[in-house]
Amino acid sequence: MIAPTLTTDRLTLRMHSADDFDAYAALFMSDLAKYMCRARDRQAAWYYFCADIAEWAFFGHGCWAIDLT
Repeated sequence: MIAPTLTTDRLTLRMHSADDFDAYAALFMSDLAKYMCRARDRQAAWYYFCADIAEWAFFGHGCWAIDLT
C-alpha cells in the first residue's frame, strides 16, 4: 500500500521519499528526539526511516512526512 497524501490549507501529510532522509536523520540524532526512538548514527536513522516507510506496505498505516504550506 502506498500512503495517501492528505492536504489542508496549512500542511500536507505525505509518504516519505529518499530526499527526506537527511532531514529525518538530523532530527532523529538530535536532542529534539529525546522522547522518540533516538538514532545513535545515520545507520540507525536509516533503519528507522525504512521501517517507517515499510509500515504502510505491511500494516496499511505508518508515518508521514509533514510539509507546511
